[in-house]
Amino acid sequence: NSTISLRGGLVTRDITLDGGATGWIADQGEMNKCTPPNPHETKFGAKNYGVELEVQSSQGECCGCARRGKSFPISGGPWAAENTKLTGVFNATRSDSPYGVGSFQVDLMLKGTRVAWGVYAAENRPNNNCALKRPENIVKQDSTFSIPFSSLTTSQFDEVRIYLEGYGCVITTVTAGLSGLQLVIASTVSTR
Repeated sequence: NSTISLRGGLVTRDITLDGGATGWIADQGEMNKCTPPNPHETKFGAKNYGVELEVQSSQGECCGCARRGKSFPISGGPWAAENTKLTGVFNATRSDSPYGVGSFQVDLMLKGTRVAWGVYAAENRPNNNCALKRPENIVKQDSTFSIPFSSLTTSQFDEVRIYLEGYGCVITTVTAGLSGLQLVIASTVSTR
């Protein structure tokens, strides 16, 4: 869904990044892949107007990442990062273990190539084999976040990829969920 409106001299395009649990692809992240996978996905699905991933770890010899990702091509672009922000709500839980954290990653793509990324979590844990860069950017648990894409890059983009991630090691269960995702693109009004 997309709406276009005029706010204070800017044309804004609000795009709902939704679609429920359809189209989210499972993988082991980009580093420290384990055979067999550890942690492993135990649940994934629609929850509270968004999606939620649950992962479990059962050993500590190899500790990696379990995640689900979805691509959102943004028509009409490429778009300038400095005029764009992503808003939504993130929630995460973990069992009483120092070796688990739920996070999410936002990739900005241009013509199929990643031009920027950011990793976000509700807490800074000493371990997170899902995070390409440490420390993670912190967002408040169960509160609306706003991520200005200018904090990631000055480049343009035409696609947003979002990954829900769960890191776990030894014995732990982790959940990560996103809901209410909106992409807000603003541009100046043309007076032709």
